[in-house]
Amino acid sequence: MRRIYLCVSIIIGVGVFSLHAQSIDELSQKHIAAIGGQENINFVESFLIQGVQYQDDDISQFKFYRKGTKFRSEITTKGHTRISGHDGKKFWNNREMQQNDPEAGQMNRDGRDRRSGTGGRGSGMRGMRGRDGGNTRPGVRPGGQRRQPDLANVRSPFYNAIQEEHKFKIKGKIYIDAIETYRIEGKDKNKNLTYYYIDTQDHLLVKMVRITKMRDRKINIETLYSDYLDVDGIMVPHAINKRIESPMGIRVLDTVIATVEINLELDDKLFNKPLN
Repeated sequence: MRRIYLCVSIIIGVGVFSLHAQSIDELSQKHIAAIGGQENINFVESFLIQGVQYQDDDISQFKFYRKGTKFRSEITTKGHTRISGHDGKKFWNNREMQQNDPEAGQMNRDGRDRRSGTGGRGSGMRGMRGRDGGNTRPGVRPGGQRRQPDLANVRSPFYNAIQEEHKFKIKGKIYIDAIETYRIEGKDKNKNLTYYYIDTQDHLLVKMVRITKMRDRKINIETLYSDYLDVDGIMVPHAINKRIESPMGIRVLDTVIATVEINLELDDKLFNKPLN
């Protein structure tokens, strides 16, 4: 009798494990379909994202160009423009003085040109929080290593993790701002933890929490995604709220995307470091 009970227990355990693994795979496929499908994602070769960032009392307008592995970031704050990028081989940065274009359309608090339309799913800046202190520079990893802005992308961070073959576990369900989500634990090859919160209804990414370390001190990065809009078949969040808790304090950055253009003709010279 004990042997029979043991065999049944093993069979049930294996069945539950198999079902759990299938659930991860099924959820991953539903997420890829929700953001536009693999065919549409593969079709993206270049893009330009423009919008506004809010941090403390600073308001910045930005442009982010991407073509393959190359990118260029332009952030203008109080008439000063910071430019950085990657030419396909190495990172570079440059600073120039520039006055904002007086002919450019003025932005509303939601980041859109006053002449443009309203948002879509999740409109209203769900999850917008007050801005706290902190002086971590955007675009810089702990230790000073430059990288591309991780908010400016048309691909979902969860999709990227799937492609990089991170290890996932479903940790149950939880509500985020009245939205029921799957809480998924992801672990990369370096065993860094990231938690993804996927809407149980439309399977879009609602929230991401990344846990890293700097000098043996934990850094908690929480990002909320909302206001999803269809851009040439790709669902792109147009409202992003990022909160970083680190030994240096708390920094909150609100990013609102005004326009996204996919598959533009971008000259490779755009990604070279300016001569002056």
